[in-house]
Amino acid sequence: MDNFMDKIAQRLNSQEIIRANAQAEAQQMRQLQAQFETYEELLSQMQELNRKNTQLADTAKLLVEDYRQKMEQEPQEDPEAQARLIEEVKSAVEEIGSALTANSARTEELLQQSEDFIHKENVKVYRNVQAVVVEEVKNQTQELNARFTKLEKQVSGVKPVSIVTLVLAAAGAVMMAVQLLNLFGVIAF
Repeated sequence: MDNFMDKIAQRLNSQEIIRANAQAEAQQMRQLQAQFETYEELLSQMQELNRKNTQLADTAKLLVEDYRQKMEQEPQEDPEAQARLIEEVKSAVEEIGSALTANSARTEELLQQSEDFIHKENVKVYRNVQAVVVEEVKNQTQELNARFTKLEKQVSGVKPVSIVTLVLAAAGAVMMAVQLLNLFGVIAF
């Protein structure tokens, strides 16, 4: 009867464990999906900044080319025209420089957010693994204690039988020794 009850308990525990594992896997899948979405958003922002930087570089190339063409077209003797072109180029370069600085700062910020997010997720994974290991050790310890207790009960049931058998064997040996002594004539009955 105990063996039957143990099997039922193990069966129920197995089903509960399977159900808990399925729930844990679903929770982990939701967490991974959220993590993926966060990565996707950060990647999208970085791609947008990269696109802006490429546009700024193209704009700078066009300005330099435009300045070179204007310098070739404008008469070299007109200092006002040259000064105007130089001021236009300076303002364009300053504008591009400030845009690049802003994009660089934003890129650094996004990289820091990404590193912080990755660190936070790594800490979560570490803690989850640690909790699983602790829980598994606890479960195995309980299982070993239960088996040890069951083994002690089995041994304690066998112990009296072993003692009775030993006493009967000793009594049988004494009886056989007495019969041998009687057979050889050492003792007479």
